[in-house]
Amino acid sequence: MYHFVGRPQAGEKPRNVVPTETFRAQLGCLAGKGFETVSPDALADALGGGPDARLPEKPLLISFDDVDFRRMDEALAVLGEFGFGATGYLIASRGEDFPSRGRAAELRAAGFELGSHALSHGRLTELSDGESRSEIFESRRIIEERLGGECRHLAYPHGAFGSREEELCRGAGYRTALSTRRGNRHGAGETFRLKRLAMRPDTDPARIERYLGWLWHVEHALKERLGLESRGGPRGK
Repeated sequence: MYHFVGRPQAGEKPRNVVPTETFRAQLGCLAGKGFETVSPDALADALGGGPDARLPEKPLLISFDDVDFRRMDEALAVLGEFGFGATGYLIASRGEDFPSRGRAAELRAAGFELGSHALSHGRLTELSDGESRSEIFESRRIIEERLGGECRHLAYPHGAFGSREEELCRGAGYRTALSTRRGNRHGAGETFRLKRLAMRPDTDPARIERYLGWLWHVEHALKERLGLESRGGPRGK
């Protein structure tokens, strides 16, 4: 999980902005370990257990939340250096952050998927049923209307979700939804509660190595079972 690459701009949390050279080093570390990027659709197919649903030995899904295409050039250039794809999650009410329709088509053709980060980036679990539904359904409609093509994937704002949000995502026609649950293994029932690894300016190769291990995954699975992990509370994003 990334937010921005480059230098922090006004109003941005420095921990959400990874310097370009650090981003390059992080991707280089993952590429050196043999990871290959996959699309959210490929992951959904694999978790669905279809007969032709195969992933590479070391699949990697790179995501960008709060994406603003006025400042994605550096990130896209570095992704291109490694031949990596990614998915950018747009806040539907912030049309000024969108690429043009033509640019959106180019991005998709180059392996950069476009998804929803809901309508207004509100914490969905704190909204009424109708408000949460609008955030999930309307954001998909707006993104598809503005950019063409399907919007099949969502990232929960602040990582906040519950069973209501999962069902709304299914009803709206999404195929996956990303949370901020921490872990590096997934089961078939987790399509709408996918885990992520938050990449920060201080995420060095040693930390990446730890994130990829079984021990780190088991640690956070145990914390979640004991109710010690957040689904978008104070430690969300």
